[in-house]
Amino acid sequence: MPSPEQNNVVQRSRGRRGPVPKPYPAGFSSPTKLARAMGISRQRAGMLLQPPNKQRARDAVRRALDRGELVRPRSCESCQEAKKLQAHHDDYERPLNVRWLCSKCHTQIHPHPKRKIN
Repeated sequence: MPSPEQNNVVQRSRGRRGPVPKPYPAGFSSPTKLARAMGISRQRAGMLLQPPNKQRARDAVRRALDRGELVRPRSCESCQEAKKLQAHHDDYERPLNVRWLCSKCHTQIHPHPKRKIN
């Protein structure tokens, strides 16, 4: 039986809105440990720990692209290079207001720490 902290994350994984654990449920110091305890992927555990409106914004962009309501440009808005682009949300409350950035420019906005490989 999951603890109350784990239960909030489990409910969110089933589509129910619940409180967002900050930063991790008690006893878990990383998405990897949470994923092992829940039997899910590390990526999924990391997504569950993000604000719910972040995933809704991603889904809205994906649906708008599929319907043709949003068009992915050919070049990065920052460096103007023609590369594969990623949608960057400045505000998740405005899901279709995105900047199209290459991974290099997007990483400059959201620097990711180096992961330790065990």
